[in-house]
Amino acid sequence: MATPAASRGFASDPLWQQAQAFLVRGHVDAARAALASMQARQSVNRFHAYLLAAQIAWREDRIRDGTRHARDAAAVVPDDAEALCTAAAILIEAGEADEAQASHDRPTWADCREPGGVIRRSH
Repeated sequence: MATPAASRGFASDPLWQQAQAFLVRGHVDAARAALASMQARQSVNRFHAYLLAAQIAWREDRIRDGTRHARDAAAVVPDDAEALCTAAAILIEAGEADEAQASHDRPTWADCREPGGVIRRSH
């Protein structure tokens, strides 16, 4: 269900990149191990961890869990244009267009590379 967010260019964490590569190859258990490593670090980026948890849940057909993790990610999205666009896109993919719309008022939204596409998908 979820598009790998690493392709959106905002994540530079090596564990995040590794987890995305595992998901692309269909290695969900390896991605889950990367998630556990991310969560064990004290400086964990909760936004990325929630996104990864959502992707894993969706791969395992746990749609409600994935949607909950997507909402959690949106609740802690940093003031970063690409992260904000990713959060909105992932909410749209989860069927949460109203929550994605709510993010459009944030000032960072103006710096998003493709806000028009995200906005159109949310209507």
